Amino acid sequence: MKVLLSLSLLVFLAGVSHRIYGWLTHTVLTTDKGSSPGRPASALKGAVGTIFSGELASVVKTFFTDVLFQKRLFTKSALRWVAHSLIFFGFIALLLMHGLGTGVSEFFFSDYQSTMQPYMT
Repeated sequence: MKVLLSLSLLVFLAGVSHRIYGWLTHTVLTTDKGSSPGRPASALKGAVGTIFSGELASVVKTFFTDVLFQKRLFTKSALRWVAHSLIFFGFIALLLMHGLGTGVSEFFFSDYQSTMQPYMT
């Protein structure tokens, strides 16, 4: 199980790295040739500037309302929001309690045992 979790995290990190590389090297306009060498520095400057500015509270609020709790989906349809939330938070609970069980579950619950196969004798 740890091998599969490690492999999936490795694939995730490779995908994130590929996406960041694309953001920093590809251009939007077809007239631009190549990438700007100052683009990574500008991205880092923008990220640090956002963290250490008055906008951090707004970014955190937006993360919770729009990303975690899907405010826009709730305004469109409460039933769709409930269905999406049950799937999303169920997956997160499954990931935390089983996928990352040795690091997370055992930290919060010292005597935690993952669900065992009831048909094994």
